[in-house]
Amino acid sequence: MSELLAVGAQPLESYPGVNGRWRSRCLAPACPGPPERIIYPRLGWVRRGAQACKWCAGVVIAGDEAHGIMVAAGLEPLEPYPGVRVPWRCRCMNQVCGADVFPTLGSVNSRGTGCSECAEYGFKRDRPALVYLLHHQRLQAAKVGICNLGTGRIEKHLGRGWQLHKTLSFALGRDAERLEREILVEWRAQDWKPVHDAGQAYDGWTETTPLGGDICLAALWDGVLELRSLLELGRRGAP
Repeated sequence: MSELLAVGAQPLESYPGVNGRWRSRCLAPACPGPPERIIYPRLGWVRRGAQACKWCAGVVIAGDEAHGIMVAAGLEPLEPYPGVRVPWRCRCMNQVCGADVFPTLGSVNSRGTGCSECAEYGFKRDRPALVYLLHHQRLQAAKVGICNLGTGRIEKHLGRGWQLHKTLSFALGRDAERLEREILVEWRAQDWKPVHDAGQAYDGWTETTPLGGDICLAALWDGVLELRSLLELGRRGAP
């Protein structure tokens, strides 16, 4: 317990073992996560230098990655990246809406909010959806993503050299969206950086992580299933 307290996390359950997820609360006053600040660090990861709080781990984000996160949420930044907690002037990419809005990167990245004026652009949260895990041999990368059923999103990635590892089906897109968001903040908490292609960004690059060493597809997928269970998210079909 003292080791987690030393890095700003208050354990809420008995010690689960060095590699078990330990339900805790982030104690950082400026934590950008949800109000309850519940986290599930592994003591083994913390001992290797990972931050205990996945939300605080995302506070320092490069400008190009921040831009990609906003675009993925359907927002076009109109100003340079101001920081994770500073309102960022953006324009909704939904042509029907097109409103100028001022979300923070923290709200978009940790809570999944995009345009405050509409919720109909792109991904539909009230319709069935998939969470998928892809891998790319040349890039030595894995990628997580979400899509509504029948959109051809996965097939688009397959045409660019990605290979499908696994999918999870959800009756509601909002559950798939929440799981994807939790997966990404956990990846970044381990300092697993997005993978560029010869130094260049590409469609979906902000949802990638390198493969190699301790990071393998089987372990990544186990992490997906663990998070789904912890979050008690509904699903359709079998894993």
